[in-house]
Amino acid sequence: MAQREPAEWEVPLGLGEEDRQQLRRIIGAFPKLTFAAGYGSGVVPQADATKLTKKPMKDFIFAVEDSRRWHEANIATNGGHYSGVAWLGSSVVARLQEDVGASIYYNTHVQLLDETIKYGVISSKHLISDLVNWDTLYVSGRMQKPGSDEIMSANQANLESALSSALLLAPAQLPQRQLWETIAGLSYTGDFRMQFGENPNKVKNIVTDKNAEAFRLMYRHSCDKLQHLLRLEDDTVVQDTSRAARQDLLLRLPARLKANVERQTGQSLVDLSGAPVQTIASAVASGISTLVKSSSRSQSLKAGLVKTIVYSANKIAKMRNATK
Repeated sequence: MAQREPAEWEVPLGLGEEDRQQLRRIIGAFPKLTFAAGYGSGVVPQADATKLTKKPMKDFIFAVEDSRRWHEANIATNGGHYSGVAWLGSSVVARLQEDVGASIYYNTHVQLLDETIKYGVISSKHLISDLVNWDTLYVSGRMQKPGSDEIMSANQANLESALSSALLLAPAQLPQRQLWETIAGLSYTGDFRMQFGENPNKVKNIVTDKNAEAFRLMYRHSCDKLQHLLRLEDDTVVQDTSRAARQDLLLRLPARLKANVERQTGQSLVDLSGAPVQTIASAVASGISTLVKSSSRSQSLKAGLVKTIVYSANKIAKMRNATK
């Protein structure tokens, strides 16, 4: 199969050339993409990687212009990835993707090029909206860690939102590593799956010594934009926690999070900025938790719905075969 690369391909920081080439070969096995990003422990090694007895699954996000047409092409070449739901056609898969949950459709435990991969397909418009507005914080949260023209610009806004949120959750002074851990943990805040089956050290494992440097590089531009509010001193972050500074950060939050905070506190962001720092931090944490709870549960329900559809389709096929 001819090797293809998407218009934009986010290669995680710190990868060796061999790993980069393997990721490019994997991307080349799919129909045309507008953007692709790799994330998770299979792409960016984490602190507990040496304890694993087998290679971890590699996770990807694929952005496409036309979901139905992309799935139609992918079913034609990679139909086995869909665990039977492909029988229902690309239109049904696209509807499941765009109309249920966080507007992303995952194929999991796919064997490809001696790797086990999982890939989520999302339309470019939904990806950009989530990066800018945090509609669900589901995809945008996965792109806030080392692991993006229009999508690249949208992810820069996403990174600035993540930094602003983390600073609002943080004290006046903290170790840099704690700031990166706060950012890494944003998309897990309120995720019910963190209570069942997930490694409780997941966030700390993401921010290894090597990855901490990758975070610093990834957020360098965002820190520069906020240099009037914070400064990096060796391994320490010092930030302004005055009312004016809190208001500045609150107004930089993405639209959906702003709405959550105002609705839950019954205050405008300007009024909230005059509250004690811890009160503001609690309000922001609650707003993020509401976002994450909604998207993580809806995605889990989508996974259950897909399994039910596949099961029903298999039963119908068996019935038809029995009547022949």
